[in-house]
Amino acid sequence: MVTRTARKIVRAPKTKPAQVPLRAARADGIEKRCHLLQVAGRLYAEKGYARTTSKEICEAAGTDMAAVNYHFGSKGALYDAVLTEAHAHLFRIDDLEKIAQSRGSPESK
Repeated sequence: MVTRTARKIVRAPKTKPAQVPLRAARADGIEKRCHLLQVAGRLYAEKGYARTTSKEICEAAGTDMAAVNYHFGSKGALYDAVLTEAHAHLFRIDDLEKIAQSRGSPESK
């Protein structure tokens, strides 16, 4: 006669993953990221997105080949960041009209 015994599976209680404290960004990392944005923006403007490679961007920026993926995740994400940065430097037409219609000398505007 074969006797079967039931085995109880004991599972560990579900816990939240430990919170890893975030480190402050290194100044040289921020500078390298900004430099990559500038170089990539120039190359995208000259050659277009499709004809610009991550390798060309890294070589022109003087950085390691993995820098684009490290700082941005992909070439596409770098392109998005370049467009976002460029957009942040543009004035909206409404803002320009307000400045033009404001009182004051041209130097103060």
